[in-house]
Amino acid sequence: MKNLFTAILLLMFFSALTIINAQTPITPTNASSGVSQATASVTWTDFDDGNGNGPYDVEFDDDAGFGSVDASAAATASTSLALPALLYNTTYNWRVLDTDTDGGGLDGAWHTYSFTTEIATAVITAPTPALTGVSVLPTINWTFAGGTSGVTFDLEIDNDPGFGSVDYSALGLSGALTSHIVGAALSYNTGYNVRITAKKAGESDKVSTAIAFTTEIATPAVTAPIASAIGVSLTPTVTWTFAGGTTGVTFEVETATDAGFTLNLVSHTTTATGT
Repeated sequence: MKNLFTAILLLMFFSALTIINAQTPITPTNASSGVSQATASVTWTDFDDGNGNGPYDVEFDDDAGFGSVDASAAATASTSLALPALLYNTTYNWRVLDTDTDGGGLDGAWHTYSFTTEIATAVITAPTPALTGVSVLPTINWTFAGGTSGVTFDLEIDNDPGFGSVDYSALGLSGALTSHIVGAALSYNTGYNVRITAKKAGESDKVSTAIAFTTEIATPAVTAPIASAIGVSLTPTVTWTFAGGTTGVTFEVETATDAGFTLNLVSHTTTATGT
C-alpha cells in the first residue's frame, strides 16, 4: 500500500513537471492563420526549463530569422509581449526562452512559434459613391492593404442592392490586381451596385462596402425620316430609338436647312420616347 501511495505521488510530481515545462497553450495558436490584425499581444504559459519559472527573453519579428526584431523583452517575469501594429496577411514569428536555467546564467533553448494575420477588406475607389454618367464599360478601381499572397478577388455588379441577381461578375481575379475593366456592357442610364470580395483559402471572405453608381444615358438613333429622304412632309414625324433607361431624360428634336443647324432652326423638347 505504501509503495502504491509512493507511486501515485511520483506520478503526480512528474505530471506537474510536465505541465510546468510546457509552453502551451499560447495565443495566438501556433501556425494559425486568419488571426486578427488588431491582435495586441502574444502570450504563453509559465514554464520552467530549469531553476524555476522564468524570467523570460522574448522576441517578435516578421523575419523568420529574427534579423530585424520588431518587439522584444529581456528577463521579463511577464508571460505576454505587447505587439506593434500588425499588417494584414503577414506571417509573424515569435520565440521565448527561460533564462538562467542552471542558476549560473545559462539560458534555455528558444521555443519558436508563428501566426499569419487575416486578409484585408478591399476599398473601392472608383467609381465614387452615387456617381452618375458612368461608362457602360466602367473601370473599377480599389485599394487593398497588407499582403496579397494567396488572395483572390470576386467582383460583382448588380442593379439589385442585395446582389440577388448579379448582372456582371469577374471571379478569381489575382490578388495583385487593383483595377478591372468591365468586359460586358451594362445598360444605359441604370443604377448599379459594385462590390469586391477578398478570398483566401482557410479564411473568412472579406466583402467590401458596396458602391452605387448610375451609368451614362444612351445616344438616340434617328429612324425616320431616313437619311437623304425626299418628298418628306412639311410637318414630318420624327422617330428614333433609345437604349437603356429613360428616367430623367428629355429629348431635344432640332430641324434645320443646313448641316450645321444654324439656318431656319426649329427645336422641340419632349420627354416622349421615340417620336
